[in-house]
Amino acid sequence: MKRVRKSLFVLLFILFFIPSLFCGEVYFIEVEGVINPVSSEFILDSLFRVNASEAECFIIKLDTPGGLDENMREIIKAIMSSSVPVVVFVSPPGSQAASAGTYITMSAHIAAMSPGTNIGAATPVMLGQVSGKESELSPEMQKKMVNNSIAYLKSIAEKRGRNQEWAVLAVEDGQSISAEEALELNVIDLIADDITDLLNKLNGFSVSTDETRRELRTRDKVPIEITMNFKLQILKILSNPNLAYLLFLLGMLGIYAEVSNPGAIFPGVVGGISIILALYSFNILPVNIAGVLLLILSFILFLLETQIVSYGLLTIGGIVSLLFGSIFLIKPSVPFYQISLGIIIPAVVITTIISIILIYLSVKSQSVKVTTADSGLIGKEGKVEKVTEGNRYMINIHGEYWQGESDVLLEPGDHVKVVQVNNLLLTVEKIKR
Repeated sequence: MKRVRKSLFVLLFILFFIPSLFCGEVYFIEVEGVINPVSSEFILDSLFRVNASEAECFIIKLDTPGGLDENMREIIKAIMSSSVPVVVFVSPPGSQAASAGTYITMSAHIAAMSPGTNIGAATPVMLGQVSGKESELSPEMQKKMVNNSIAYLKSIAEKRGRNQEWAVLAVEDGQSISAEEALELNVIDLIADDITDLLNKLNGFSVSTDETRRELRTRDKVPIEITMNFKLQILKILSNPNLAYLLFLLGMLGIYAEVSNPGAIFPGVVGGISIILALYSFNILPVNIAGVLLLILSFILFLLETQIVSYGLLTIGGIVSLLFGSIFLIKPSVPFYQISLGIIIPAVVITTIISIILIYLSVKSQSVKVTTADSGLIGKEGKVEKVTEGNRYMINIHGEYWQGESDVLLEPGDHVKVVQVNNLLLTVEKIKR
């Protein structure tokens, strides 16, 4: 009898306790800012990791004004195909899931928000689908873009059993609602104060993935944060359009300073590194090639000013090119990627001032070399290298070869001193050593 009781106890232990010991961990990441290639890669890498570890669930803490349509769709595809339930949590209070964030939130297996957050404004222009010339597009083309976005968000809402009528309003009218309204309208599944409160409310929540239906066990779980690796952290910093713009200007200034005044080395090294980093950033950002070419042209014009007498016309052209290049650098289709005028104006002014100073120094140094060449040679000593003709000689003065003449006959190897310079012809006299 005792043996039967013991066996029954072991069986009950296996049934009720062992499963809880082996249920998966809860992982979470924090995604803040624009949805771009960096945030997309971060989310996709994290999803791959949690699917490989058979996690209980995966939480994305989201706060975004929107992002690029291509990257948004990559994220949604990964969420839809995940075997681990994905929870998108718009948090902390004050956060938003606007534009692309709306699509991502509604695509999650479970959508949650904190009080004081909002969701919506999912129009195509906020997703970077409409170009900067949207006013020139035909009404038919604009309607096609809107209808495409409506169909996409409606299909997501239908897949997750969410409010399809509100999905239409979010795209068509750009409607944005609070967390409480979103819960009432069946746009999200629950409201939680923080991630601890979220885990408590998720416990026992029934959720379906493509593979199976499961009940979450999240109470008393300690969530494990997945952070960006070093490469993605650097890319996130470089994806700031203001920083990319300043790096490009710094790089062009460094190269310009090195070319106009060769030998400094340091400006060229700094300029080269800055240019490479800026170009890497441009690979991430929606850059307008015309803007890049205008910026390059501005520095070419500044450089030509040191070689051609234009009475300031080349400098003026460089300033105009610099200004328009700065404004047109980022495509206007993505409003949240635009470079701040508070950055552009000071940057253009400072770059112009530095360029003018470099032009002045370059022209001045060229002028000094011409006006002081004659007087600088008088009194210098050199050596006769060979006799060219009659009383004309090839004279070596500190490694430089000059044509010279003398009233006395000289032979190769004689030491001489310059007494007069006339149109680069030296008059020398023999000295004894």
